[in-house]
Amino acid sequence: MGYSAGHTPMQRIGSVRLFQPLLELKLDNNFMVMAPSKPIRQRETVSTFLALSALSTVQIFTLSDDELP
Repeated sequence: MGYSAGHTPMQRIGSVRLFQPLLELKLDNNFMVMAPSKPIRQRETVSTFLALSALSTVQIFTLSDDELP
């Protein structure tokens, strides 16, 4: 199905997901976590991004979840 923008026919090629602003939390010189900047409610599922520095030489890492008291 085609779309029209003025006189130019256009074809849909994909979609875009809009994310809320992310807070960047630097873990060390190699990793940064990008998480939602709004408060998170208990039992809420949250998507985060883990970014590796382009200058990093890390080949293997372990990501763990430490429980709070």
